[in-house]
Amino acid sequence: MGLEVERFVTKVHADLICPICRCVYVDPVTNFANCRHTYCSTCIRKRLHSESSRFCPVCDEPLRENLQKPSLGLHNRLLSLQIICNQGCGATPKLMDLPKHLEKDCGMSYISCPHSLRGCKFRVLRKDLSDHIENCDYRWAVCDACGFKTYRCQMFTHQKKKKCMARKLANEKVRSMIETRKDIKEHQIQIKFDRFALERELERVERASVENRYNSENDSLASFGSRSTSTSNTLAITNGEIGRASCRERV
Repeated sequence: MGLEVERFVTKVHADLICPICRCVYVDPVTNFANCRHTYCSTCIRKRLHSESSRFCPVCDEPLRENLQKPSLGLHNRLLSLQIICNQGCGATPKLMDLPKHLEKDCGMSYISCPHSLRGCKFRVLRKDLSDHIENCDYRWAVCDACGFKTYRCQMFTHQKKKKCMARKLANEKVRSMIETRKDIKEHQIQIKFDRFALERELERVERASVENRYNSENDSLASFGSRSTSTSNTLAITNGEIGRASCRERV
């Protein structure tokens, strides 16, 4: 059975199509003994196994068992056809490069995990391989507690057996308590410093208030003294004028 014509990028010439399956040749062979017509190897061998159809489907010439490979020119033209990858990745390699593309490049091909020799049985799409490797149970992992290197799937067994994680958690708890006490001590020192600063500020405000009251009292006394002097001067002037008036009357 050949390859469907629709899978090729460009129109395929008629001499590259099998006359039996009407598809593009796969592993073609030629009946050089008689008519020199070419067919897919699988298609023509099925006809040879049937006594009633051991004749060329094109010209009815008898078929022989000694079928041979076609000419080099036809073979090269066939392999140069561009075909759409049947895995659905969208690539269009040449027919000769299709096996290599499927084996090494096609993102939609299923491949075994690189850790299969370690025990991983997963087969994943090539495009998803990096995500699988990152989460594969058989990748190397390092114990957070003691630095021991083992497979990821064996990490729990290691930590349970060695009790290294329990020791790590206990040490972390101690360190956390020490850090907490340190923070509390620093906080207490900060409170003392803030209290001292607040007391100094209150003393400064009190001194400023006392000074303001003192200055206000001095200003009041000065104002009162000025008014008293002005009144005395006014009385003196008035008394002088009265005296002068009395003298004039006597005269």
